[in-house]
Amino acid sequence: MKKLLSICFIFMLILQLFAAADQNPAEFEVKSKDESKVFRFKPSSNDPLKGTATAGLYKGSNPTEVIYTVENLRSRAYREDFYFSEDLMSFFFVPKDDLEIALEYYSRGKLEKTYEIKDLVNDLDIISNSDSKSTWLKPGSKIVQTLNTLTFTTIDDLTYYLDIATGDIFKVDKKKDSFFDYFLKAMPFLIIILSVGGYLAFFILKQQQKPFLYIL
Repeated sequence: MKKLLSICFIFMLILQLFAAADQNPAEFEVKSKDESKVFRFKPSSNDPLKGTATAGLYKGSNPTEVIYTVENLRSRAYREDFYFSEDLMSFFFVPKDDLEIALEYYSRGKLEKTYEIKDLVNDLDIISNSDSKSTWLKPGSKIVQTLNTLTFTTIDDLTYYLDIATGDIFKVDKKKDSFFDYFLKAMPFLIIILSVGGYLAFFILKQQQKPFLYIL
């Protein structure tokens, strides 16, 4: 029995080590289409999950020639969290498990704009205080990049279009209500109308029946 418990403990420890390794960010590079520029990211060697990363854009032909470095970029970042403009001069960064910040916009390495969740989601009651950052997006949806345009849909069905070159929101689409949505919205009024109509019909019928009751 003790041997079995020891084996189970070791097995669980190994699983935890693998899980921790999967969570740690790793170095990555992103090259421009013409390969004239390359963006390099390196997580903090001291604290990869909470420290500050080393990141910047370099000349592709000369890896030591810096175009810009990124200031105060959190180390807990992964390749899929970045959405670059075509020239790599600007990008959106989506931080992990942040309860307040949805996106950060960097231009030439400097943080220029911060979009908080409350700026994007109108109905914050949908999001629980214990929820992580990921729940501000509509379940099942993803952030999509098409050239220099970033598109995503929030949990309350607002679709945003952002320009990665400028960091601006240039379009917001609201979900069009279906017939069922209109029906649900009109339900209280229908109930009131039917209740009042039913009462009036009952009152009229009762008044019409009175002469017969008197004859009887």
